[in-house]
Amino acid sequence: MTPPRVAIVIPTFNSLSATKDCLESIEWARHTHTSVVVVDSGSIDGTREYVKSVPWVSAVDGSPDMWWAGATNAGCIRAGADQ
Repeated sequence: MTPPRVAIVIPTFNSLSATKDCLESIEWARHTHTSVVVVDSGSIDGTREYVKSVPWVSAVDGSPDMWWAGATNAGCIRAGADQ
């Protein structure tokens, strides 16, 4: 039986510290069937660059007008494409 795929989608905007904390807490718990997608909605505080530096994270560049729902939808689309 194939294990189920799990996608974690994280929308963010100018939340560098919280994003780092979140990804650090996920890193130890993730497994080979987990994908992590972070959608950055145009951060200017270094969040976007940090997310792109994490090799096991799929980064999506968004814009401030996406808001939470748009960013979440973009992440879900990427998560589906990654599987």
